[in-house]
Amino acid sequence: APKNRTWSELLAWVGNGSSPYDVFWGNLAVTGARMKFADFSEPLEFTTGTFIFRTPQPAMSIWGFLSPFSWSLWVLLMGVVVAAGHVFWILERNVNTYLPSGYLRGVATSTWYTFTATLQCQAAEPVTRPGRVFGTGFYWCGVIIIAAYTANLAAFLSRDKTVWPINDMSDIERGIS
Repeated sequence: APKNRTWSELLAWVGNGSSPYDVFWGNLAVTGARMKFADFSEPLEFTTGTFIFRTPQPAMSIWGFLSPFSWSLWVLLMGVVVAAGHVFWILERNVNTYLPSGYLRGVATSTWYTFTATLQCQAAEPVTRPGRVFGTGFYWCGVIIIAAYTANLAAFLSRDKTVWPINDMSDIERGIS
């Protein structure tokens, strides 16, 4: 950084994003007012040196809840639900009174059942033994899907909060982009 700048100017420079530098190092007291402009490193030992770097700004999106799975996986899951709806309709169509008559309405209702089964709700109850076996298996698939989604969602939500631009000394030596 230029030697003719004060700490206040450097902090404002980093805080508004106009600095060509990503990191500053020096003797600076960490205060609440200064923390509004930049992030400060945690001291590894008690010295007066402090690293200052830009605060990462997480990208917010209304569709962020879909980010734990890729688009191709969401399409695959929808396809599996529709296919499972057809299988449930084939197994239950002649016995289950919950399913309406007719192919289109019956498959639509069966697909709704498999969708609610994926979310661990129960819109219908299988009557036949094959339908119960299929329903039980599909419930277990739903448990696995929900567990994977929840774990990935937790990782995605905490990922942006724990990103540190400096991981080791080599990041400082080559500069941070």
